[in-house]
Amino acid sequence: MPMVPAKLAKDTADALGADGPTPQIIGTATAFISGMLAATFTHAAIAGVTAPGAPLANGSAPGGIILAVIGAKIASDIAAALGAPVTPQMLALGDGFATHMMTAMVNFDPGMIVGQCTNTPTSPGPLVLGSGQNGKIMGLSDSALAGLWAAGFGGKSPELEAMAKATVDFFTKECVASYPPGSVIGVCPPAGGPLVGSGVGGMFL
Repeated sequence: MPMVPAKLAKDTADALGADGPTPQIIGTATAFISGMLAATFTHAAIAGVTAPGAPLANGSAPGGIILAVIGAKIASDIAAALGAPVTPQMLALGDGFATHMMTAMVNFDPGMIVGQCTNTPTSPGPLVLGSGQNGKIMGLSDSALAGLWAAGFGGKSPELEAMAKATVDFFTKECVASYPPGSVIGVCPPAGGPLVGSGVGGMFL
């Protein structure tokens, strides 16, 4: 299911003890999600078990690197939602979010990477239509995120920490990583065995 800005906004408002999402909360939630939808990720190594002419078995991909989360664009989107100029606080929110998200990893559990082997008992062959579904972001920390935001707000506060926790919880649970068909590539060895694979152009949903 795609990420829904209204859910992140409500989660943030609840964490802050607000009566409901304010325009600033809604604008910030929407900008965070838009930033992730525009991002990508890669895996230098993708594992799996191949057999001649068979579907890939137990395909998995730990430790993917998140790329292209752009803090300045997030800050600009927050400002646009409020019809206001970009402020140091907006820049802190955008840059801190981007920096922290790009320190996290993308993991696909066994079975979530699929594709078709084209090897034979005597010859190697490429993995075709390699793809991934239901990947998850791992390694986010609400304390670290709040710390990155703190410089723009004169230090940490209970409000920043509450907002950071709502943000981390949302993206850990709701952000789904996907590799479109053909974005997972690899070589299936003769007669089968471990896949030698990688992934580029991953998407967040």
